[in-house]
Amino acid sequence: MSGLNTQWVSRKAGMFATYFSAAIRQMSHNKFASGINILSLAIGLTVALIVILFVRHELSYDQWIPNAENVYRFETKINQTNGGSIFIAQTYPPAAPVLKSRFSEIEAITRLHFNIHSLHRADQVHYEDMVFAEPNFFEVLDIPLIEGDKATALAGVSSVIISEERALKYFGTDPAMGQVLTIETVEGGELRDFQVTGVFRDIPRNSHLDLHFILSNQPADDGFGFYDDGSWDNIMAHTYLKLAEGAGTELMEAEFPALMDEFVDTSRRPEGTKGSDMVTGMLTRVTDLHMNQRNIQPLRPVGDWTLVYALTGIAVLILAIASINFTNLALARSLSRAREVSIRKVHGAGRRQLLSQYLLETAILTMLALGLALITVSAVLPYLNAFIGKDLTLESLLTVEMIAAVFSLLSFVAVIAGLYPAMVLSSYRPAVIFSGLRGKRGKAHRLRTALVVFQFTISIALGIGATVIQSQRHYTAERDLGFSIQDKVVLRWMNWGHFAEKAEVINERILAHPDVIGTAFSNVVPGDQYFGNSPMSVPGYAGEEPVRGRPVNIDEGFFELYELELLAGRALSREFGQDNALLGVEMDEQEDPVRISVVLSESAVQLLGFESPEMALGVTMDISQPLLVPEVVGVVKDFHFTSLREEILPTIFFMVSSGFGNLTVRFRAGTDVPALVSDITAIWKDFIPRDPITIDYLDQNIADLYENDRQQGMMVTALAALALLVACLGLYGLSALAATETSREVSIRKVHGASIPAIISMLLWRFSIPVLIAIGIAWPLGWFGSSQYLDQFSYRIDLGMVYFAGVGLAALLIAGLTVGGHAFKVARSSPIHALRVRQ
Repeated sequence: MSGLNTQWVSRKAGMFATYFSAAIRQMSHNKFASGINILSLAIGLTVALIVILFVRHELSYDQWIPNAENVYRFETKINQTNGGSIFIAQTYPPAAPVLKSRFSEIEAITRLHFNIHSLHRADQVHYEDMVFAEPNFFEVLDIPLIEGDKATALAGVSSVIISEERALKYFGTDPAMGQVLTIETVEGGELRDFQVTGVFRDIPRNSHLDLHFILSNQPADDGFGFYDDGSWDNIMAHTYLKLAEGAGTELMEAEFPALMDEFVDTSRRPEGTKGSDMVTGMLTRVTDLHMNQRNIQPLRPVGDWTLVYALTGIAVLILAIASINFTNLALARSLSRAREVSIRKVHGAGRRQLLSQYLLETAILTMLALGLALITVSAVLPYLNAFIGKDLTLESLLTVEMIAAVFSLLSFVAVIAGLYPAMVLSSYRPAVIFSGLRGKRGKAHRLRTALVVFQFTISIALGIGATVIQSQRHYTAERDLGFSIQDKVVLRWMNWGHFAEKAEVINERILAHPDVIGTAFSNVVPGDQYFGNSPMSVPGYAGEEPVRGRPVNIDEGFFELYELELLAGRALSREFGQDNALLGVEMDEQEDPVRISVVLSESAVQLLGFESPEMALGVTMDISQPLLVPEVVGVVKDFHFTSLREEILPTIFFMVSSGFGNLTVRFRAGTDVPALVSDITAIWKDFIPRDPITIDYLDQNIADLYENDRQQGMMVTALAALALLVACLGLYGLSALAATETSREVSIRKVHGASIPAIISMLLWRFSIPVLIAIGIAWPLGWFGSSQYLDQFSYRIDLGMVYFAGVGLAALLIAGLTVGGHAFKVARSSPIHALRVRQ
């Protein structure tokens, strides 16, 4: 029996060797077609591999955390009076002990507080993102420690554990354990020493957490961490919990509204308001946080399911186009190989043997394409990672699951690309082949045309989408945002602790600089993420709910500095006592109402029901602060404070004495900006010598709003170009093979007097027909996809015919150039050579 098995294996091995040598011989005889197949498949597989790496990375977030499937974050949903909702990653500090006592499903719960502190080491000072954690941190988020004991690392009130990267930054090759780091409070400038009690492995990029310093939370309200005074009034703690194995969240979440009714303070709300009317809690598994776009102010940028689906779909389509190239070229060559098939069948070859040989040829070409794709991916990944800020590596493919996925992909491509041509070739009957193949030619030609139409339909639709995305990007860059962007820098943290004491004198010194035109304080600047809102109403307002306005604290000169256009009234000024009524006033100590001046934005005036900006002047408003009586003294034209994706929000401007986190400095055009920044830094150091200055460029602040759009636009444009390239490679190959098929027809036409231009026009028209059909199909597809994309923007371009006609004409021109060379060559060839060849 074993002898029979040995013979069977030997026979199969010999058969494989024969098929393999025949496949290699066939490829060497058809280098042109094989080269196009390998190149187009390599491009498709390169895109597919990169997308696989990207999608795997996006879906792998926080899976490195032990027992991640049981770890959740307790989040807050704030219910707005207009029916909308705001989702926040934090919750009330006292919620943690209450949850632990109420729900037996919770094994452990811990709280974190994130903030920026200045770290002093030797003669250097750095701003660092820090997290204050409770001693049971590792019971929930069990990140790996390289040095230290998890049970005691955060037990002391002056303990800090740091990442490998920060240990190297601050201590070099010296041991970090036991070293001391001096950290400054947010308020008051107090310095405190923390001892390093542990070093943890750097948090991977595929995590929603961005941790470098974990400090033990302080028991008092002293500016280090969060203070739990039992009050359900301030949402500030990131709360994580670990559930028992197999525990669900549905029953817990069903009880959260009652929990809010019991604890949330509603004393400042209308009578009858319940806590659950204001807020409610919700649980999100940590592995789902990255792709959860509802939370504002995430620790790291969140993922985008739309992008994942779009890239996956585009990769599949490009791979399909590459596979079609293989199918088309194989079909185009099938008639030339028909006699080979007939001779082999006459000599006893069965259809199964022929199928095996032709599928093996496809597999070899696919493997060669995979090798080229892997080399390309390896070369491209460093640049791609730098562009998108990821850590994609080829090593992540070296898992059983990923190897199986790549093998399945290759098998799928090989079968899709090679099965039909192999079936066509192996089905030829010798008698039919030797008697003529006119019917076969017509059928194969129609199929090839249909496949070319599909290829160009996809390429043109992607091209329309890429053009629209780039046009929208240009629109956002060129649109008048309603304020002056250029020639401005912003000093940050001006209200931070002891910085606030020096803010005015620093401002005066900067104003004295010869290149500075003006300065203005404000709590936010354009481009900042700012989610504050305040209900406001006026006498006679007919709306069911108050208008939600965005309060912005400014100082004198803000409107002039940003060149905001006044539609009515005047700007706020310290010359008017009512304008600066809040200067020096502490509202917590105020008992009597304070009449103040405010300026409204154009949209606020419209939503409040005024027919014109002038009609709002002098009107007294009602806002959420009962001790303030705002009077409208001016109206400014709307401006885009945030991204064009968002509607312009109604804004109300106050002039107050504090809360100014930013100082905007406007300088003269043509100023040496690096020299000016150096001078401003020197002024800062004169008054705040131990803390570094933070300066942002306003134009960069605005550009950052559209960074994701820029990345996505460039990615889609690159993929659309690749799709068109692969389609044109196939068309180029087909035109080359078709040159032989049409040479006899062309020769006959030339004998009957046809000119070279007429023949070139005829051949170009034949290849243009599939492209024209593709344009007609691609236009509605491109319109649908582009409309879906533009719907994300509140302010967007008009989807005019120019995008569709332009891309269609470009595709037609590129296709013409692709086949033009072959058409010209055939048209110029001598008729005698073609007519002497028997067809």
